[in-house]
Amino acid sequence: METISRQEFIDMVAAKSNNRYPKIDLYYIIRDAFWCLEDILRDGNRFEVKGILGIYPEYIEERQYNNFNKGKATVPPPL
Repeated sequence: METISRQEFIDMVAAKSNNRYPKIDLYYIIRDAFWCLEDILRDGNRFEVKGILGIYPEYIEERQYNNFNKGKATVPPPL
């Protein structure tokens, strides 16, 4: 599996659109779309493109950590 950088992703989207749009416009559109996805997931909702993609929050159980030898710190699960 390969990690794709932000610029490579923008280049891929530009190539799919036959370079009809300036890359700076694509950058802002992609950025804003990911911000919307972040809001959707933060609210606990699920984002689906039927048959292609499904993104949903994965809830993590409450955890306890050592608080620098001052006892235990309890971290609640994310909202």
